[in-house]
Amino acid sequence: MKRISLLALCVLLLIFLLLSFTAASAAPVDLEAEVVTASGFEEDKDRSPGSVTVLRAEEFRGETQSLPDMLERVPGLHVTRSRGRGAYTVASVRGSTSAQVAVYVDGSLQNLGSEAAVDLSAIPVSEVDRIEVYRGVIPARFAEAGLGGVINIITRAPAAQKTTVSVGIGSLGQAKGGISHSRPLKIGGREGKFLLSAAHERSDGDFSYRNDNGTPYNETDDYEAWRRDNGRDMSDVLLKWNDGRYDARVSWSRDKRGLPVPAPGMEKGERRKGAALDTEKWDMSLAGRYSLKNFDWGWRVEGMTQDKLYDNPDNTLGGIGERHNEYRAKRISGVLDASWAWGERHFFESSLTWSKETLDVKGDIVTLYGGESRYEQTSLKAVLQDSISLTSDGKWLLTPSVRWSDYDGGDGAATWAAALTYQPNSALTFKGGFGTYSREPNLYEKRGDGATIRPSQNLSRERGTQWDLGVLWNNSPSDDFSITAGLTYFGRKTDDMIEFLMTSPRFGIYENIAKAEVHGIELESRILWKLWDLSLSGTWMDARNKTGDNFREDKRLPNAPEWAWTARLARRFLDRNGDAKITAFLEGQFTGDNYFDKSETILYDDIFLLNAGVKWNVKKDLDVTIGVYDALDNGPDVKLRAVQNGPDRASWYPLQGRSFYMTVNWSF
Repeated sequence: MKRISLLALCVLLLIFLLLSFTAASAAPVDLEAEVVTASGFEEDKDRSPGSVTVLRAEEFRGETQSLPDMLERVPGLHVTRSRGRGAYTVASVRGSTSAQVAVYVDGSLQNLGSEAAVDLSAIPVSEVDRIEVYRGVIPARFAEAGLGGVINIITRAPAAQKTTVSVGIGSLGQAKGGISHSRPLKIGGREGKFLLSAAHERSDGDFSYRNDNGTPYNETDDYEAWRRDNGRDMSDVLLKWNDGRYDARVSWSRDKRGLPVPAPGMEKGERRKGAALDTEKWDMSLAGRYSLKNFDWGWRVEGMTQDKLYDNPDNTLGGIGERHNEYRAKRISGVLDASWAWGERHFFESSLTWSKETLDVKGDIVTLYGGESRYEQTSLKAVLQDSISLTSDGKWLLTPSVRWSDYDGGDGAATWAAALTYQPNSALTFKGGFGTYSREPNLYEKRGDGATIRPSQNLSRERGTQWDLGVLWNNSPSDDFSITAGLTYFGRKTDDMIEFLMTSPRFGIYENIAKAEVHGIELESRILWKLWDLSLSGTWMDARNKTGDNFREDKRLPNAPEWAWTARLARRFLDRNGDAKITAFLEGQFTGDNYFDKSETILYDDIFLLNAGVKWNVKKDLDVTIGVYDALDNGPDVKLRAVQNGPDRASWYPLQGRSFYMTVNWSF
């Protein structure tokens, strides 16, 4: 497989220089910048008929925040790190599986049929503007509405001429750097704006921890071990251009990471280079949008390729004899969408999406499992939604929608949803929604990954229903005090749910674990008082298997913790001119009662992480951030606990502990 790294960067930078030379003689333009607001609930009513949380990347600038780190603040969302912090990471929402969560970046669906879920740790955050997480009834603009919801990532839009440079260092051999440049650019007679962003990050990731030698009953043979093959090397480039009507985007990323072995008893003495995964991805799109009175429509074409190279020279992971596998996925998509107002009471939205994906496989997996080397999948999806104002004052809003999806020319499946919103005044909003959902198992779940995921070709379609009831409150009694808060009670039922299960320390498999039922409460609030900023989010969830057999009936679902909460307190310190000069922050994260298996026999220890830092605005365009992650060094102490009897045992994949970092951002 041809690998592209330095050459791709050089080509993209050359294109940028040529475009910059062309733009130098163009007349300056002043496109209206997108207006954004702070994180909170004020956007909830307009963005979605269901629940939505908006995270602003600017608030965490300078911190060592990966996408999963930021998402852990969202109520109802749980992040699962399969091999430690920085490794393969997925999200579940309201007790869903990770495959039931749709992830978009700038309107492009990241879920591939060749993967069970989106690896959130592989999505660059260097140019992220905001992250929107939708739960419950999903807006029509998202063709793929998972049972779990939608994570929508929007990168920065091209703006006025500006260059930003960022560099950072940290513990565990971490080093990162990035540059972005935005400027006016005229293409084909159309005056627009152009953005180029490039970033690189690396980390050794290795750390020490206590290994129980695989014998939890015998403490005398425990030893201090060094966690190996935990490093990664990640690069990304993003190019964007838009002029208000047309939008073009190209992104490239490469993620090279080690795959550590299960820890207990495995990391002794010297060992040669272990398993590694090298992933390279291209994502391209071109879109246009047009308006005519009360009718608006647009089109979008997309292309995506992803190459994954798995090397396992010592056969430390996966099945016996699986040392080398290559996966190459390609997908092309086309989207048509429209919206139109009908009178004063109706606002219709619709979309039609077609896509075709191919997966070519080479290596040991082909020889060991059936000899197939090429798979294809074609899908067609349609959405129609109406927002109906039930009263002339607009206080009551009904939003029904219907979705239809078909894979490979099959029978197709239709689902529906409806949401009702009541806003008696500007400060208070009540919401409720109900919907049915369906999902076809994808290529990855059926075929495995050639490394640690075994094939499982007898999977059936997931089906389910979900509902929620919520109240939002937004009040600002004075200029220096405001409070926003939201409380939502949710529930869902799923038939033939597909879940990933570890069947041994070396590999796992996807199975239909049959029926599941989830109930829970989400709480989210933010208080701004003078120089203080307090954010709090929490989730209580009861997620249980309802299969009906003696082994699984009424057992807690894996990767669905009963309790989880995050609290963040920030304090600004002003200079003599009244400008914010220093901001100090303290953040706590707690996760408890999270089961490891489907039979409720093993669970993870409760974990509490304390993070802290200081941001110093040296001058207007220069700031420095210094901080510590997991200040109490609790990560490496997280163990697996037998529910009925037996001692605690070392986690198969220990977590990194206390780490320090420093980041400098400079704009000019």
